[in-house]
Amino acid sequence: MDGGRRSAQCRAAACRRCAHGVAAGAWAAGAIVIDRWLAGPADPLLAAQADWAVDAAWSNYLPSWVMMLALVFLLRSSQAGRWPSAPLAEWYRAVLIPCGTVLMAMLVMVWNLGHDGAMAPLPYLPLLNPLDLTTGFVLMLWASALRQLASEAALHNALLHRLKIGAAIAAYTWFNLILLRSAAHYVGIDYRFGALAASQFVQAMLSQVWSASALLLMRFSASRVMRRSWWSGAFVLGTVVLKQFLIDLANGGSIARVVSFVGVGVLLLLVGYFAPYPKTAHGAPPPASA
Repeated sequence: MDGGRRSAQCRAAACRRCAHGVAAGAWAAGAIVIDRWLAGPADPLLAAQADWAVDAAWSNYLPSWVMMLALVFLLRSSQAGRWPSAPLAEWYRAVLIPCGTVLMAMLVMVWNLGHDGAMAPLPYLPLLNPLDLTTGFVLMLWASALRQLASEAALHNALLHRLKIGAAIAAYTWFNLILLRSAAHYVGIDYRFGALAASQFVQAMLSQVWSASALLLMRFSASRVMRRSWWSGAFVLGTVVLKQFLIDLANGGSIARVVSFVGVGVLLLLVGYFAPYPKTAHGAPPPASA
């Protein structure tokens, strides 16, 4: 009796895993169907007469939004032990949802590096374009998955800490890419590595942003007595100074270069006042008063 019930549960679990595997594989099929629908009329003359101008990248984002909604639904249902995750809620939380989140993160990483965020027929707006919205949703999904794994102690603390640091680095990289895409659209620079690297405006902007970020990190680390984080901010500042002498000076003289050097110099002076080196290690007891 118990053996038959157990075998039935195993068959049901196998069928459910297969069904969700097929559902996950439907992403590629959905992308093909949407891509053909967005392509519009096959004749270019008819497309021009119909004023059909839709970016082909929509075929990537629309199926990804459906997949993220499915992951969020599965995450909530697995936490509550409801259908369709029951009775495999633990497997959903430990395997399926993290794997789906990693897949979405990899896709978003590729899209961020190769796409400028322009999605016809919509105009480009920082943070409000489909690329940035998708990236933000993936980061929130990543944070939810990490919180779920941490609550169940499914990962080692050291590995969980590294994943959190990786998520923070990914978020900061996304912020820099938003700045680069905005410069490409509003300043008139091609969204290519060579064109962005040769732009004095982009180099000055990155120097100011990285220096301000390093100042905030060092200020936070000094207040919390976190020496490793403080040295990370110092490393970023050193990288900015090195970049100014090796790259900014090579681009020739301009008002952007002058503003960059003056701004970084002011921020370096503020570091000594607002973010001095922590005196004691994190967690060390304070010295006893006489």
